[in-house]
Amino acid sequence: MESFGQIAAAFHEESPTCHVCVRTIKGKRRVLSIPNDGMRHLHQQLLVRLRKLDGSEFKRTSYGVGGTYSAVDNALRHLKHRYLYQLDISNAYAAVSEDRLARVLYARDPSLGTLPEIFMFLVEYCSGIGGGLGTGLPASPFLFDYYCGRVIDPVLLELHPELTYTRYLDDLTFSSPQPITRAMRKSIREVVVRAGFNVNHSKSRRTDRQERSVTITGVTITRRGEVRPTTPHLDRLFALLAIRPEDASSTHAHMIAGSVGMIEELLRVRPHVRVSPDAVMLRHRAKQRIRQLAKRGLFGERPPRPAPFDPLYLQSLQAHIPVSEVVQHYLPDTVYREVGTELYLLCPYHNEKTPSFSICDEKQFYHCFGCGAHGDIYRFVQEREECDFRQAVHILVNRFGEPRKEKRYDDLWLF
Repeated sequence: MESFGQIAAAFHEESPTCHVCVRTIKGKRRVLSIPNDGMRHLHQQLLVRLRKLDGSEFKRTSYGVGGTYSAVDNALRHLKHRYLYQLDISNAYAAVSEDRLARVLYARDPSLGTLPEIFMFLVEYCSGIGGGLGTGLPASPFLFDYYCGRVIDPVLLELHPELTYTRYLDDLTFSSPQPITRAMRKSIREVVVRAGFNVNHSKSRRTDRQERSVTITGVTITRRGEVRPTTPHLDRLFALLAIRPEDASSTHAHMIAGSVGMIEELLRVRPHVRVSPDAVMLRHRAKQRIRQLAKRGLFGERPPRPAPFDPLYLQSLQAHIPVSEVVQHYLPDTVYREVGTELYLLCPYHNEKTPSFSICDEKQFYHCFGCGAHGDIYRFVQEREECDFRQAVHILVNRFGEPRKEKRYDDLWLF
C-alpha cells in the first residue's frame, strides 16, 4: 500500500497549497485553511489510504466520521439514562500535536512511512497556520477522529465502564442511570488534558433529565422522553415553510429538504423513540411543500437528500446475506477452515501465518484475534470497495439480492 511519501510525490507537479481566511461561523471567528485543487486532490487520496487503517475497536464510541453512524445515533445512545455529563474540547483541531499524531499513525501502520516522513507530511499538507490540524482541510476530521480514538476513547472506556460514552468529533457525552460524581467528572477531564487538549468549560455541563431537557449533537431529549431537533432547527424550518411556493427559489427548496432530514431519521427509528408532535407536524408540512416545489422543477438535477435507510430493512438484509458469502466473494482464493459453526482464514488486514480471522454467520460478524479487525457485511464492503455506507448497501443489494424480492429497492427513498 502507498506510503505518505508516495502520495506526496504523486502530486508534486500540482503544487498543493492552501490560503488562510477568517470567517465568522455561528458567531465565532474561525481561521480556515482553504485548499487549492492540488491540495484537495491530495487529501482525497490521503483519505482513501487512511480508510484502510482499522479503527473498529473505537467505532462503538465515535460517531463523527465514516458514514455508518450519525448525530441522531449519537444522541439516542443516551435516551434511557437520567444523568448526563457533556464535555466540549476547545480549539480541537489546532490542539492536535503533529508529533503525537505521527506516532499514533506509525504505530498502527508502519507502511505509511518512517516516523520522520509521516511527521513532515502532516506538517506540510495537514497543518493549520498555528500548528495542529488545519480547519477546512478535507482529511482533518478523519485524522482528528482517529487520533482521539487512540488517545482518549480507550482510556475513558477502561476508566469508567459503568458509563455510556459516545464522542461526536470534539463533543464527548457520558450518561448513566446513577449520578455522575464530581470525582468521575474530574478524572474524565484529566484524561482529555493528558491527551493534549483543553476543556471548554463554558460549553461543558451536567444534566438531570428529570429537571430539564438536554440537547446532544443537535437532538433535544425532553423531560418526558420525547425527541426532536433543536428549537432553532425547527424555527428555521418553520420560517422556510412560511415562504409561499410561488416565491420560493431552488435554494429554498434544497434548504427545506435538508432541514427535514433529521426529523425523518428520528421517525425511522420508531417505535423505539417518541418524536415530539410539533416535529411530526412540521415534517408533514415540509413533505407537502417538497412535492409542490418538485413539480415546479426547483430541484433540477440535484434531488432532495434521501432519508437514511430503515433500520429494520438493514437488519433483514444483514440476516439475508451471510458474512461468509460476502467474504468469499472478495477473497475467492483463500483457504477456509471450519471450527464448529465458525470459519477461519488468514486475515486480509494484516500478514500472518496462522489463520486468526473468524467469521460467524450466526452472530453476523467477523473478527480477527490478531489485529482486532471487527465488523459486519456493511463494514467489510466499505473497506474492500473504499466506499461510504450508502454505496455499500447498494453493492450488497445488487450482488446478493434483497430479502424480499417483491419490494423494490427504490421504495427505500422518501423522495
